[in-house]
Amino acid sequence: LIPASQTQQLTDYDVLSLLEKQKSTYFSPGSQYRYSNGGYVLLGLIVERITGTSFSQFLKQNIFTPLSMNNSLMYEGSQTDIPFRAFGYTAFGNSFKQTDQSVTSATRGDGGVYTSLNDWALWENAINENILLSNELQEMAFSPGQLSNGSFTEYGFGWMVEIGRAHV
Repeated sequence: LIPASQTQQLTDYDVLSLLEKQKSTYFSPGSQYRYSNGGYVLLGLIVERITGTSFSQFLKQNIFTPLSMNNSLMYEGSQTDIPFRAFGYTAFGNSFKQTDQSVTSATRGDGGVYTSLNDWALWENAINENILLSNELQEMAFSPGQLSNGSFTEYGFGWMVEIGRAHV
């Protein structure tokens, strides 16, 4: 949905505006599966509306702080200070240009979390030990989605899945 001419980072509300302009869907709900970054952006906005706090603050209060993930944060555009961050560059002739951010880097529901290796280990432990989610919710998250025709997708609630195995 993003115009090819887009050069500035989109916000969540820019994505919402793009979604609002759509008059049809790719297929009828439940008949097929297609990953949607826009869907996750919309989910982040729903979390903000329901909780009355920013998605960034929600993650901090409900995931990062309880798990002692002290080196994790949500990227919210160029104003976000990310200590010890590595940057990506692309060669242009004899010089390099910083190019590691895309036009969707500042959208939040679909990504934008920066973390350290140690904090990632804390996250993995929380998933493996069912610290954040109940057994029932985690089982749902790691289960393939089922379409209206009875077939299954290779996607759960945020995880690519195979029978009996999940991929974060």
